[in-house]
Amino acid sequence: MASNFPHLRPNSISSGRGGEGWRSAWFNAIRGTVAADTHIDPKVARKLFDHASQRTPLLNIQLLSLLNEREVEILRLISRGYTNTEIARTIHLSEGTVQNYISALFSKLDVTDRTQAALLGLRYGLTDINDLR
Repeated sequence: MASNFPHLRPNSISSGRGGEGWRSAWFNAIRGTVAADTHIDPKVARKLFDHASQRTPLLNIQLLSLLNEREVEILRLISRGYTNTEIARTIHLSEGTVQNYISALFSKLDVTDRTQAALLGLRYGLTDINDLR
């Protein structure tokens, strides 16, 4: 990698403030960027997670007004990590019926997968992070 970027070799930069640890992190971030990897500082990642998991009461009311009682129940179970089979067994429906409810949920919530739906359920307080399987 350094041969493609000779001006970015570690020995071409004075140690300056921060010393070797700073230079090492800096070069790892550059190498990761060039390799199309993503680097997120742990402090930033924590803030992102905290923001994504915040509950928003007003939005909770809006969300509940979009969904019927059964859809809320299914979203709660999706947010807890249940599979379609487990949801069907828990609420005594066929897997096909559960899948139909999930399709309607995705459409109403404007999401494309279970992960997005689960995050909405967490964010709107339908389940707690401690309830995850």
